Amino acid sequence: MRRQSRTLVTAMLCLSSIAVSPSSAEVETETRFFDLPRVFEVSSDPQQQQANFYDFIWRSFIALNWPNVPLEIEGSRIVSGERGKPDASKPLSVMSGTGVMPQTVWETYKEPFEVFPPNGARPQPWNTARPVPPNLAKKLSDGRALLAFPIELTGYATDANQPYFFPHLTGPLFDQDGGLVRYEVAVNRSFFAYVRHFGYYNAAEQIRAVERYVAGRRDDSAFQRPPFGNPAEIAGYLRDLPPYAQVGMVDVKAAWRVLDPKKHHVDRYLRRRLVVGVENGKPKTQLMGLVALHILRWTPNGYDPHKGVDGAFVASTFEQIDNVTSNVTEDGVVVTPTFNDGQLPTPQQLEYGFAGKIPAEVGSEHPLPVPVDIYRASAQRLPAAVREINEHYQTIAPVKDSVLRFYQLIGTQNRHPGAISFTTAEDRERNGHQGPITGVYTNANNLVNAALESYTQKNFSCILCHARARPFGIPHAPDTTPGFPPAAFEDDHFKILTFLLQMAKMPAAEERADEKIEGEGK
Repeated sequence: MRRQSRTLVTAMLCLSSIAVSPSSAEVETETRFFDLPRVFEVSSDPQQQQANFYDFIWRSFIALNWPNVPLEIEGSRIVSGERGKPDASKPLSVMSGTGVMPQTVWETYKEPFEVFPPNGARPQPWNTARPVPPNLAKKLSDGRALLAFPIELTGYATDANQPYFFPHLTGPLFDQDGGLVRYEVAVNRSFFAYVRHFGYYNAAEQIRAVERYVAGRRDDSAFQRPPFGNPAEIAGYLRDLPPYAQVGMVDVKAAWRVLDPKKHHVDRYLRRRLVVGVENGKPKTQLMGLVALHILRWTPNGYDPHKGVDGAFVASTFEQIDNVTSNVTEDGVVVTPTFNDGQLPTPQQLEYGFAGKIPAEVGSEHPLPVPVDIYRASAQRLPAAVREINEHYQTIAPVKDSVLRFYQLIGTQNRHPGAISFTTAEDRERNGHQGPITGVYTNANNLVNAALESYTQKNFSCILCHARARPFGIPHAPDTTPGFPPAAFEDDHFKILTFLLQMAKMPAAEERADEKIEGEGK
């Protein structure tokens, strides 16, 4: 398998907190930052291994936010360009200033409603134009109205509820100016190819595939896990994809805030004019700035068909740097935090991370800002190694010349490198209660995003939620929900860490009153 060229973070070579292997010191003359890295570096030193996870996901963040090749659209057809293909001819610096920015690679990925059409229908091929979302099409006086919009207006962020598995712990979020935060979810081409190839856009087919696997079958008719980008998959259903798309699953969640050029420092945001709803039968658009991005990646690391290991996962989350802390521009202007109201956290907020009433109404004439992030700003500091990797990438090319310098990694969640220990408070934070619950000990028990998990700011993490993700058809007793045994990711074939398959629909002809679909998580 071709290995991508890369530059290991040279600034990190001097960091006392990270041990660097000799091979890491080799710096190549040119790094193809627009290429999505396929694997993370492996080290026998636990500190270096964790640093490798941080480096891998930062390079993923850069590649995903690289400008996509221009897309020329006629009607519903893309006549020029490809979704998800980075434009190697453009520098990352085009993502800067106050002008119109090109679409990023991840913004051209497929949204769930494209992957899982109504009635379990087969989705359209990858390189078709994004249609009007179903929740907008019903409200538009002319459903074709959006097709005549310029390309910068064909993005949608119509969901005001955080894309979250636990409905009682989520809701809309308003920034300190009363602006409503909007959300979207997108998935890459390899996952799309997986869904189309195995027919998992049909919930009934998922159920049949699970039944075959439980019955002992191990061929392609039995349930297959989402792609890791390992050799077997590349030789199989991923073989016809272009090389840049032959990677494991990439699942992203994004959050956008409303921007006002007269009030906000718009040059500090990846910006987009997005369709956010319908007004008087026509599309309603707003200037929005990216405030958060989750990236869940599957890689072929550790692939061993004899041991049944398909690969590995790395979950991560990024935020715009002004979300919860006050910063100063190069001109000496103080930037007001987007979500932090500047007040000291109460004892209850320090204890639980969030204390207050989750907003319930999106249409309020006077939405109340939610000061959810004073806990994170004062108590949940970023680990030193995370701060160091952020500073490194924010100050080197190509990031330093782009808007990405105003974004930071909050952390990753991955299998814990090294021995498990409960000796110190830091050890207990990394190795505590979530291991027995989820079946895997990770490097962090607390990893949340200000704008994506606003109401679970303490003792919560990606794996605690995503360990519950399953396809349809998991065996369970009548009138009960499927169990989630604490088995390791590698040991439980149905532990797929993505809720996307739960968005598949049942064909109308196969719907029966006794068939219950367990949840609609994202």
